[in-house]
Amino acid sequence: MYFRGVMKVLTYFICIVALPVFVSARGNHGGSASDYKGVYLSGYYRSGSYWMNRVLEDITGITSTSVEYNRDYYRKKFPWGGYARKGGYNGTCRLPEPGDVVVIKNHFPDKERLYPNILVLIRFPFDSIHSWTKHPYILGKCPNRETFVRAEAQRWKGLYEAWGEDENVTMIRYEDLLFDTENQLERLCNAVDIKTTPQKIRQAVEHYPPFGDPGKHLHHFSDNEIVDIINIIGRPLLEKYGYLELLKDRFE
Repeated sequence: MYFRGVMKVLTYFICIVALPVFVSARGNHGGSASDYKGVYLSGYYRSGSYWMNRVLEDITGITSTSVEYNRDYYRKKFPWGGYARKGGYNGTCRLPEPGDVVVIKNHFPDKERLYPNILVLIRFPFDSIHSWTKHPYILGKCPNRETFVRAEAQRWKGLYEAWGEDENVTMIRYEDLLFDTENQLERLCNAVDIKTTPQKIRQAVEHYPPFGDPGKHLHHFSDNEIVDIINIIGRPLLEKYGYLELLKDRFE
């Protein structure tokens, strides 16, 4: 009898006291995809999405999310079609709630995506492709570097040709983020209805200042590789995004 009495008290405490507090602490993260204002953060690999996630977390206080799972994320997939990092990068961010703008990292969203809007980061292809060849995920998986970089140049071209024709895409150059950071972040936030202020943007940039040197990886490519990649991507696409200028000192 004593044991049953204890169990009744414990059950009452869990259901009436502890569970509501726990649910309140976690917030309301249910519903359906349409309850959230989803926007994809996309772009070829090594084009700044990791930095962008940290800056947007700082601006919004909402944890970063991704269509790909890793051990730092909650195991469940949320209604917006992605996983969420526990506490964000700094450990203090909250989970998205219905009505929030949810930024979902997805390098290559397909035509059946849940949300139309995409933020696309674009970087000088020689920098992003070389950086990708050095990523731990790729090391040891591309025995023939020349074949790999040419295939990746073709992928880079296909992605940005397609995204350049999509009216729901907001394109942001990595290089502009380096030298015009606050204005570019304000443009990005306005494009996807992220409510913020110049002060919040300035504070986020102070916490996570951008760094880099456009064209810094060009010396890793031979003249023949540069010619091949220019021919694969095409001068019009490179010129459209201002990348022929970065080639003129080395190769025209």
